[in-house]
Amino acid sequence: MMVVIMVPIVKNGHEYKIVYQGRPLDIGLFLFAREEDGSITTKEYYFENENTINGQLLVDEHHFTKEYTTMAFSDTIRYYNNTPYKMMSLESIYNSKKNSRPKDRYDAQVIQDNVNMEIVHKLDIERNNNTTICQKPAIDSVIEKIENKMHSSQNKENTESNPRRI
Repeated sequence: MMVVIMVPIVKNGHEYKIVYQGRPLDIGLFLFAREEDGSITTKEYYFENENTINGQLLVDEHHFTKEYTTMAFSDTIRYYNNTPYKMMSLESIYNSKKNSRPKDRYDAQVIQDNVNMEIVHKLDIERNNNTTICQKPAIDSVIEKIENKMHSSQNKENTESNPRRI
């Protein structure tokens, strides 16, 4: 029987520490929706005041236009261990790293020679047409359901290991 134990990291609602086959792993859940018009909405979950116990689960929704989406999210299907996946375009990765943390700026420098700078420029221009809705309560979201299930499992374990005496 395979057992996966998920425990939320305190910082936000999308990073988790899990134990899989006896080994600890950190994973991130980045959720997005491909809209009917060809645009994409990404959802960034986090806890109010970084408080996983009493803080409300919130979401920032980033709405990317169809034009931006076409340049940023490649339709090329790649494979890893026979599992198909799609990834962001190299230009989009470069664009998100070029003015960020020192580690990210270094990553951007490493890939710069393989990036089409014309597309990077177009991404910069099209970015102005994207919109973000901040601090929206994450009601009935997948992340909220995971959080609730994990907290109820933890409470059940605590109750079973520390039964009340009446």
